[in-house]
Amino acid sequence: MTGAFDPGPQPELQRELWRLVREIARLSELCPVVVEGRRDLQTLRRLGVQGQIVTLHRGKGLYEVAAELDRAEAVVLLLDWDARGEQLLKSLTRYLETDWESHLWLRRRLRELVGDTLVEVEHLDTLLGEAPQDEDA
Repeated sequence: MTGAFDPGPQPELQRELWRLVREIARLSELCPVVVEGRRDLQTLRRLGVQGQIVTLHRGKGLYEVAAELDRAEAVVLLLDWDARGEQLLKSLTRYLETDWESHLWLRRRLRELVGDTLVEVEHLDTLLGEAPQDEDA
């Protein structure tokens, strides 16, 4: 996706997205969150995800990355929702031996919420606006 997306005021969507971002942040303290590239990582950092984030596009093959990820008990796969992201997900999960299925609901739920409007993790912040003050929002 090129350019920023302006969703206009969608408070319910924003609250649900922030809830998912908080869950990703919580899980990142327990297990690696896997994204495609540097811009995805930067977006998650801007959104407050401070734990471990692993990027796929860093000069290593998927088999090598999977071997590193297998040291963790579980991983959160947060790859883009475009055709390339779907293919990467399919390829990477063939190599992973660690638990990747337990947290896949996060990616699925994000995709449900954003639909075809947004297909890249790096643009997730364009839908969020300011973080709600209520931590339970």
